[in-house]
Amino acid sequence: TIVTKISAKNQNLIRSYHHFDCTPVNLDQIYHDMQHDKIEHYKIATHANSTLDALRVHLLSRQHANLSAHGMGADGLCSRLLAKLAHNRFIYTIDNTTAQSDKPDTFSDVPRLSTFKDYNIDVINSMPSIYGLIGDPIKLSPSPAFHNQAFRQHEMNACYLSFRIAAHELTTFLQYQSLLPLAGISITIPHKRTITAL
Repeated sequence: TIVTKISAKNQNLIRSYHHFDCTPVNLDQIYHDMQHDKIEHYKIATHANSTLDALRVHLLSRQHANLSAHGMGADGLCSRLLAKLAHNRFIYTIDNTTAQSDKPDTFSDVPRLSTFKDYNIDVINSMPSIYGLIGDPIKLSPSPAFHNQAFRQHEMNACYLSFRIAAHELTTFLQYQSLLPLAGISITIPHKRTITAL
């Protein structure tokens, strides 16, 4: 096979899986089915239709040292930013000099290199304090910029992320956040009242 031929030349191999429409529910099975004794590293990239999709991919990558995984699309951003915590060997980004109009449609949601700096990913170590804002919508919130700037100024090993969570996803998100874990959460609309009952 092609895998045997390449590995015979002492070249490291990466096997990848992509799903451009969704994040399948059977991620564990997909990872299991990819296994091959000649493969050194694995990559899984799936389209995140929600923050929960992105967190599922991230949590999977944290379970396997030989896996780099992230969610694609706008809701996948948190998994890209958290990739360092999962010890991912690589993550994709767009160079800061590329004009927005020059980015192919395929890469329209790939973050710029500067985005990782905006969230302090360039300075945190592998055990930072993670804080987050949950709500829907959250795109226009100034909270991440405000908090991350303060963390950087005070040289804190911390980052503050945004998590778009719909009302019906709130209970599941709270289960996931304990696995990250999050050091603190800011709550905005529409969850301010709902969360007090959970």
